[in-house]
Amino acid sequence: MTSSSATVIERYESALASLAALNLDVRELRQLDETTVLQLNDLHARAGRLLGAAGAVITGDLAYRSRPQLGGDGLARRTGHRTVENLLKHTTGATKEQVITAVRTGTLLTEIADDGTVDAATGEIRTATQPWLRPVAEAVGLGVISTSAANSIGVGLGVPNSSISVDQLTTAAATLVTEAMAGVDADRLLHDARSLRDELDLAGVKLREEESRALRGLTHHPLPTGGGIATWR
Repeated sequence: MTSSSATVIERYESALASLAALNLDVRELRQLDETTVLQLNDLHARAGRLLGAAGAVITGDLAYRSRPQLGGDGLARRTGHRTVENLLKHTTGATKEQVITAVRTGTLLTEIADDGTVDAATGEIRTATQPWLRPVAEAVGLGVISTSAANSIGVGLGVPNSSISVDQLTTAAATLVTEAMAGVDADRLLHDARSLRDELDLAGVKLREEESRALRGLTHHPLPTGGGIATWR
């Protein structure tokens, strides 16, 4: 174990010891006033986001070490698992849906962090496949939004197309991150993200219609022998 490995493990063990020291039970909580219980709930939510951020980084790195390009040399394969999702289900006991959300968010964080670096296995320059979700990745990394919120934003916004640019989706993602930080839950975020996407799609359709109308017209091409050819667009 390297010195850096020991340092990271020590940080985690210290954090676990602090969590274990909470040792809350129902009887203790019953003696507290409602304001205190609400405050505890807020602290617990903040702790959950921070743990979720750390978990996303770990999951993203596991996915990176198990990427398909490595084949049988990937970490998941070498530990007896067909995919990184199977590895996580086995080690965490999470559901398939929870694991998919974790891998999706973790991969987003890893790709954003590795954007522009060289892949040691292939020699290729790594590029983020969802650069418009950079505001989401940054918010998860800071522990200010949950991985569930990040997943809702990503699923709801979709991907760019011929009429919706990366910049437009980046702006929409930043708006949704602000909502999440204000307390909007993951279900509502998914609805809002889809609504924003619908608005962008509608605006794109109108723009294409306007462009098509602008191209309409009649063009006359005279011929040397007289007469001509008319083109109606």
